[in-house]
Amino acid sequence: MGFNPPFLYGTFPEGFTQPTPDYYALSTMIQLYRFLKPSSVFPPFPGYADIRDCAKAHITSLDSPPTSVIGRKRVVFASPHGYDFQEILDLIAEKRPELKDRLNKNPPPKFTFDRTPVDFARIEQITGIKKEDYTPRDVTFLDAIDALISFEKQWAALGHELAIPDN
Repeated sequence: MGFNPPFLYGTFPEGFTQPTPDYYALSTMIQLYRFLKPSSVFPPFPGYADIRDCAKAHITSLDSPPTSVIGRKRVVFASPHGYDFQEILDLIAEKRPELKDRLNKNPPPKFTFDRTPVDFARIEQITGIKKEDYTPRDVTFLDAIDALISFEKQWAALGHELAIPDN
């Protein structure tokens, strides 16, 4: 089995810590972190998957029929929920008003697409996960922002300065 997701967003596992601010160790979550820096760049495209959905797909695919029955089990895996960068900025400003002054002030890029094109019927065949089973977009992004803010609080308590990279 092989799942090829775009950027993975969401929360970190319970108890996961990162004692020093190593932003690049945040993996693709650094792309979302840049929404919280007034002068940063935006991700290069709007494709994403919730890390919890990707983990669930790996687990549920273990019970899928063998490749001799359903064919090769390699798919692009992404959320069915599209996202527009401005909508995410607006969501954060509305639901986390204490972060409003920190939000990226650069004009968000516009794309001709708002999600990664994937074959959801094939994903369902391999994993049993239906489109309606995916984590809602707002939950993914707010949980991810909350996780990043939690790290900031942890780092501040240890006396570290914040220095979110621009790119």
